[in-house]
Amino acid sequence: MMKLAAKAIPDLQKAWVTAQDDNVRDEHKALNGEIRKHDEPFSNGLMYPQDPDGDAASVINCRCALVTLAPEDMAEYKDELEQLKETAPE
Repeated sequence: MMKLAAKAIPDLQKAWVTAQDDNVRDEHKALNGEIRKHDEPFSNGLMYPQDPDGDAASVINCRCALVTLAPEDMAEYKDELEQLKETAPE
C-alpha cells in the first residue's frame, strides 16, 4: 500500500508515533517522531510499527502508529513531530 501511495505522492515520508504513555517500550520512545522516507527503515530496522519482520519483543502488543506525510504537509507537522521526541515519557 505504501508503494502505491508513493507513486501518487512523490517524496512521501513516514513518521513513527507512540501512544505517549508510561507503557511505551524504551526502544519505541526513542523512535517517537522519527521521520524517514517511505522506503527507508526506521532506526530500529523496522519499516513500520508491528512490522512482522521485527522480533517479538518489539512488535507484540505494540500500540505505536505510522503517520504518512506528503511533502506539502511536512512543513506544517515537522515542528509537532519534533516536539513528540521532547515530550515522550521517561
